[in-house]
Amino acid sequence: MSQPPFSRRVLLSAAAAAGAAISLPFGAESKESTTMDKKDMEGIRHYEFGNVTVTSISDGTRAQDPGLSLASKERIEELVRQSCQTPDTLEHYVNVFHIKSGRRSVVIDTGYGIGKGLALTRLFSEVKPTSITDVLITHCHPDHISGLTHNGEAAFPKAKVWVPKTDYEFFTGEGVPEETRKTTAEFFAPYEEAGHLKLIDKAETLFGDFSAEFHPGHTPGHAFFVLDTEQGEIVFAGDVAHVAAVQFADPTISARYDMDPKRAAAERIDLFTELADSTHLLAGGHLPFPGIGRVRKFGTGFEFLTLPYRDRL
Repeated sequence: MSQPPFSRRVLLSAAAAAGAAISLPFGAESKESTTMDKKDMEGIRHYEFGNVTVTSISDGTRAQDPGLSLASKERIEELVRQSCQTPDTLEHYVNVFHIKSGRRSVVIDTGYGIGKGLALTRLFSEVKPTSITDVLITHCHPDHISGLTHNGEAAFPKAKVWVPKTDYEFFTGEGVPEETRKTTAEFFAPYEEAGHLKLIDKAETLFGDFSAEFHPGHTPGHAFFVLDTEQGEIVFAGDVAHVAAVQFADPTISARYDMDPKRAAAERIDLFTELADSTHLLAGGHLPFPGIGRVRKFGTGFEFLTLPYRDRL
């Protein structure tokens, strides 16, 4: 590409009215499923952007340990209190995304998989596994790739799996523990054997309105996937943030999960700055469910605003 999507985003942001930055894009609606029981419906949201449908699916939550943030206990508690929460009420989210755009049916990250997470069971209650055309992997941590297989077989039998080459080679290479290397390779093996494994080695348009960018820090090959829609871009930014209550207010704070904390913080600051008060959306694997919304400047830091929920007849 002659110009990366983030550069386009900066230009478009300058022209966007601040008031529009926190409203739902014109034409974007949440559309709730009516085919599942109440428990499942609590963990799935549909949003329409013109002819594109984005579905956010919860893989389940658990208690969040704020101590995983690389800052003093006092600083973390201060930021958590400012978010009207306490360390005991923080929740850790795992989100999976499904996008239907034309003939493409795309999953971004796969969660922990059937039996260990909730997302794929919820997804497959609405779509057939064989209908998924592409799976995009932001990085090779277990909570993003474990859903690639079920009982050793491909969970998405006809899909191409796109993964950052640097991350794939790192987590299947000699620099990680043998068990990590073995399990990572096993998740990708059915797709490699079928010729469906696609290693991304440069920032590029992948297909249709999807493009890939590299933003290492959390992992060596951590990628963002950018989707162009009629209402603007949606940046699927993987693990750009783990503890929203802390890292939006102070994006210089990284998490212990980040392999290169300083670089992860720099990438986070750059992304939040470029998205702030624009019409573009951020989607993340560990942002508060539904994990998709807007970034705005707030005080000396930022704030994440999830998309509004609509429940209209």
